[in-house]
Amino acid sequence: MEYSKLLQERGQALSIDLPSMPLVKADPHLLKKLFHHLIRNAVKFTPDKGRIYISGHHIPAIINLPNGGVEVIVSDTGVGVDPNLREVIFTKFYQPGELGKHSTSKTRFKGGGAGLGLALSKGIIEAHGGRIWVESPGYDEVNFPGSQFHIILPLTKLENGENHRMSEEMRFGLDRVANN
Repeated sequence: MEYSKLLQERGQALSIDLPSMPLVKADPHLLKKLFHHLIRNAVKFTPDKGRIYISGHHIPAIINLPNGGVEVIVSDTGVGVDPNLREVIFTKFYQPGELGKHSTSKTRFKGGGAGLGLALSKGIIEAHGGRIWVESPGYDEVNFPGSQFHIILPLTKLENGENHRMSEEMRFGLDRVANN
C-alpha cells in the first residue's frame, strides 16, 4: 500500500526523525510488516488532518539490554487507547471502540479490519527479542489524545565486540516503508 497517497487523501501529515542508529540484527521483511501494521493503524485511528510522527534513538547498554538497543516510536494525534486496554489491543481479533461505528474500509477513519495487525506486530517484535507497548492518556473520539507505540529491539555484539552503524540502505528502509 502506498502511504503517501493515503496520507494525502486523508490530509494527514507524516514526519520521520530517525538519526543514525546502530544496525539491528533482524529480518527486514518482518520489520517492514511490523511498520506497515503500525503506520496503517496510526492512519486508521487518526482523524483527517491529523499527524503521525515516527522517531527513534539508540539506547545505551542497561541491565536488560546488555548490548544496548534501538527504540522506534510511532506517535499519532488519533483517538488514543483506553489505559485498561493497553495489553488487550495486542491480542488476536481485538478491535477498539464500538464495532457498529466502524466503517468497512481498512484505511478510512476507524475502518474495520481483522484485528490481527497489533497481534502480529507483537509476535514479530518478540521473535526478535524485543518489546512493544503503547502509551496514551486514554480513548477519546472528540479530543483525540493520541497514542505512542514504542518498539525496542536489542543490539547484538559483533565478533570484534562492537556494534555496526546502520548503513544508509537500512537507515532509510523505514522511510521507504512509509512511502510504499
